[in-house]
This record gives sequence, C-alpha cells and structure tokens, in this order.
Amino acid sequence: MQSSVSLVVFPYLLDIMKTATKTLFAALGCLIFFCACTKYEKVGSINKPGIALTFDDGYVDEWYQFLPLFDSFQVKATFYVCGYKNLSPEQKKKLKTLQQHGHEIAFHSTSHPDFVKYLQRNKIAKLEEEEIRQGLQDMNNDGIYPQTFAYPYGSHNEILDNCLLRRFKSIRALNGTKNFSKSFAPTTDNSILYAIGMDLSSGKTTEQLLNFVSLAKQNNDCLVLVGHHINNHDTKMEVPYYRLKKIIKSAVEQGLEFYTASAISRK
Repeated sequence: MQSSVSLVVFPYLLDIMKTATKTLFAALGCLIFFCACTKYEKVGSINKPGIALTFDDGYVDEWYQFLPLFDSFQVKATFYVCGYKNLSPEQKKKLKTLQQHGHEIAFHSTSHPDFVKYLQRNKIAKLEEEEIRQGLQDMNNDGIYPQTFAYPYGSHNEILDNCLLRRFKSIRALNGTKNFSKSFAPTTDNSILYAIGMDLSSGKTTEQLLNFVSLAKQNNDCLVLVGHHINNHDTKMEVPYYRLKKIIKSAVEQGLEFYTASAISRK
C-alpha cells in the first residue's frame, strides 16, 4: 500500500519541485538583470541625447579615409592627437580638413607617456612643459588650438586632473570599471569624461555597444566612446568598419546628436 501511494504522489512532488526550481531561476534572473541595469543607469538632462565618438593617437590617414562615412551621416567626432610634430605635412593637412568638416582636433600629449608613472620620476612642472606646453605649441603654430585633453592609457589621478583642468575645458579618461554609467555624460557641462572602448581589444561586442547607444537615448545622456585605428585588421586596437557604421546608423535611427568633446564640456 505504501509503495502504491508513493507512486501516485511522486509525480506530483516532481511537478512541484520543477515549478519551484523555475520560479527560483526566474527570480535569480530578475535579480541579476536588475543588478546589471543599475550599472548603466544615469538619467541626464541634455536637451538632445547623443553620442560622442572619440579617437586617440595619430592614425590620421585612417581617420581621414573614413571622412566620407562621417560626412554621409553628419557625424562630428573628436580626434585626440599625440606626437603632432612627427606627423608629415600631408597628415597635418588631413587633420585640418577633418577640422574644416566640423570635427574637433583635441590634445593627447606630446609623446604619449603614462602620466602617473611620469610623475613618479619627475615633477609636475616638467610634465607640463614637455608633455603639454611643447606639444600644444607645435599645434598652435599650425593654427590648431585644442580645448580638450585625453590621458594616454587613461592614466590619471586627482593631482593631474586639477592641473590639466586649469588649461582644458575637459579631460577624458577611460572607463575600465563595470560601472558603465560613468560613460554616460548627463549634461553638456562636464569637466571629466570617461570613455568606453569600442575597439576589438576592449572586449565589448557590437551588440553591447548598440545597447549603450539605446541607453543614451532612453536616459537622455551622451554616451562617450573611444577607438584608435579604423578598419586596420593588423591590430586589435581597431574599430572595424562594420562596427563603426552600425553604431553610427543606430544613433541616427534613434535621433541622437553627434557631440564633440568640447560640446559636452564645461563652458
């Protein structure tokens, strides 16, 4: 008798256990999703939500090559340049053309050292002279006057921030954390920007980056992204053409503004 009762009751117990397990996993899924979402949330007050596409270093030929892509979607990007004095006359001319098309030419140091490590060996006055003033002077001599700055390697501290904010409208670092909300500028009056990498080396998928674009629209922010090479398959520090175009098209389809760094920096 006991055996027959067990045979009848067991399937019901099994169903109950399956239902409870599904409920538990659903609850855990919601919890994980909620926790993840809190890392993206930053409600802004920008008149028009947007995206700031930024590119670092001195890959002028590649940036210039994709000027038709930028023009076709009315994109305005920011190019943070280092080693300006080492550019060829033709590359300097290309930079000026990018500027004439509405793009911002910004500053990324004279020789691209890690600023925090540099300060461990030298005084800040030497850094200002060799890595800021000299490089800016080279650009000023050719009629380029950068207003914003990006740290080489994203390496910075409070001392450096205070020093450089005396000279630039904003400074841009890298967002190496899981708190992606840091990369959504909530206003157009920012002093420090934190960019999310869009190169293949960043580890971000194209789908993730497109989700960030949608979140900027949803939260009325400006998403700040950074890349280096464009469509150079010899390095992982590239934004492939297909990825860049998808990001741009997504922004256009959602009615986002393309901001330069200066446009979202303190006035």
